[in-house]
Amino acid sequence: MKQNLKWCAALLGAALAAACGGTDDESSDGSKDTNSSLTILGRAESCITGDVALCLCPGDEERWSIQFCNDEVWDACECGSEGAAAAAEDGAYESVFGGVFFSEYVEGSSNNKAIEVHNASAQAAECTINLYANGSTEAKNSTSFTIEAGATGAFCNASAKNELKARCFATHSVANFNGDDALELVCNGAAVDVFGHIGTRPKNKWTQGTLSTADMTLRRKSSILYGRTDTDANFSSLGTEWEGFAKDTFDGIGSHVVDAVAPVTPTEIEEPVVDPEPEEPVVDPVDPDPVVVPPEPEPEPEPEPEPEVVLPEWTFMVYMNGDNNLYQYAASDFREMQKLSNAADINVIVLYDDYGRNNTNLYKVKPGGKELLDSGNEIFTGSEADMGDYQTLKKFGVWTVKNYPAKHYAMVMWNHGGGWKNNNGSSGLFRDFSNDEYGNYNGIYISNGNYANALAAITKQAGQKLDIVGFDACLMAMYEVAVASSPYANLLVGSEETEPANGWSYDYFLPLLSKTPTMDAVTFAKHIADGYYSAGSDNATLSVTDLSTIGDLNTKLDAFAKALKSANAKNTIKSIRSELMEMAVEEHVDLRQFVQKVADNKAFDSKVKQAASELDDQLEITILYERAHNYYDSYYRQYFYYDTNTHGMAIYFPERKNSSDWSYYQNAVWYSKTSWGSLLSSLW
Repeated sequence: MKQNLKWCAALLGAALAAACGGTDDESSDGSKDTNSSLTILGRAESCITGDVALCLCPGDEERWSIQFCNDEVWDACECGSEGAAAAAEDGAYESVFGGVFFSEYVEGSSNNKAIEVHNASAQAAECTINLYANGSTEAKNSTSFTIEAGATGAFCNASAKNELKARCFATHSVANFNGDDALELVCNGAAVDVFGHIGTRPKNKWTQGTLSTADMTLRRKSSILYGRTDTDANFSSLGTEWEGFAKDTFDGIGSHVVDAVAPVTPTEIEEPVVDPEPEEPVVDPVDPDPVVVPPEPEPEPEPEPEPEVVLPEWTFMVYMNGDNNLYQYAASDFREMQKLSNAADINVIVLYDDYGRNNTNLYKVKPGGKELLDSGNEIFTGSEADMGDYQTLKKFGVWTVKNYPAKHYAMVMWNHGGGWKNNNGSSGLFRDFSNDEYGNYNGIYISNGNYANALAAITKQAGQKLDIVGFDACLMAMYEVAVASSPYANLLVGSEETEPANGWSYDYFLPLLSKTPTMDAVTFAKHIADGYYSAGSDNATLSVTDLSTIGDLNTKLDAFAKALKSANAKNTIKSIRSELMEMAVEEHVDLRQFVQKVADNKAFDSKVKQAASELDDQLEITILYERAHNYYDSYYRQYFYYDTNTHGMAIYFPERKNSSDWSYYQNAVWYSKTSWGSLLSSLW
């Protein structure tokens, strides 16, 4: 048998020598095979058309022959008619190539999970990955795919970091595994590899030495050419076939190297020449045991570095609800978006719902035009989206960041707006935002958590906060909206007053971004406000709020409200409230105008003035930028000085209690952050 191994190594390379081993009478599956000294690796007569193999002629340990696979059946062994019949009957064949197997496994922090497959065979394979969770013997999730010869590919968790997802050829729930779950690889109808052990659930993870199936990246050793389905409950092969790397190591995903020779064609294989009587070595009588120094092994070639994945700078998302009386302005703004100068490093993705039924479309905006994306059914059913449903907003955002990942994200919500308020029978113009006359006319609620639910899913998919969340809608630059947005975005862009119908100037700030895509979020947000202001509408107010400072703002507002309440100055506070300029919804007033009037009022002691001064200083920090025009009201024949009386953030401050609004306000996320609500209650 030593001689047989030498021939195999000479033909196929040392890496495959072990595959030619075995005993003269036992195959790899334990069956007896008296006519061949080759190990049968899981297949006999069945094969893939085009495969090449070697066989040992039955009864003759010094004769080898070439075998071919035709029509998925091995040809007879070419050892003569008698030998050929015997060989075909016994199926004594060995493929000269490797198989398909799991090559890398990532179980990292949060949802950083991936499973990689490598095809070391000479043929494409039709494969399925099955996930067996929690020791189950029934697959929880499965995905099927084709993998070409020599190819490597991975499936990632859909919520993994962009750095990992960029290395995978797809995302799928089959990558929703933990360290105690098993994975099975089935190719061309047969199981070829198992990671872990199906039907066994270890305590949190399988462990072998320093290797673990949790919080670690595992890579198959380059010497492994085939998978194995005979894993035991302890997953012992983890310690012998795998190498471990630190948690969240992703640099190997998408490529795999094995110690195997390149596939050989039939014309490259020659019959081995056997020296019948090897010559006796000549021994120096002085040195009967000469030391033979083996030649230095050639160094293995360095694997080529993976190309660096470069993400676009920005993905700018617009949730554009024109399914109401704003439809003509929606069409105008959509045309403005198409004036960007280039789209080489930015994505502008718009979910556009026109007025009426069956006219919702998903677009990618290009310079001078648009591309209809054939993916609408992943976001809404049929041809009409309910833009008043927060689930539509969530699906749109999740789909976009998944399919158009970038370094920075902005989400703009385009429609009517009314601040934080829920539907209480008031006009559809002034209640929450995004009412859809051919859907849920009530719109998307902020006070009940629906808005936060949508943003939470989007940021989870992105693996980061949105850089900008903006409202091209009326009355949305409120303290309450800022608190609800702060866990999910860095900046809020909105108007504390009503907006002119033509809204933001997309033809101003998108061309600027497309010319300088590396623009930071604060600069970009300021350009949005400048473009809006430059359009020249009299009642235009737009601000940029730094949401990272909302925690500090809550602290200062809480101290201010407590000081006012302790001052026992109810009449003075109500008098100041009556002097404040109200927005189109009269319960909304500018927070900083109120704070400054309290600071200037001589009726309050130093404690109140100090709290007011500290809150005023914090508002100067939190409100990064604000632009406002003067407004002339022809009915009242007077100016409302928005440029001096507005500062970029409104707050709910009704002069009298509205029971319906108050029940929503008390249950919203912002109520428990400060004593502002308690102060309001004390004034009624």
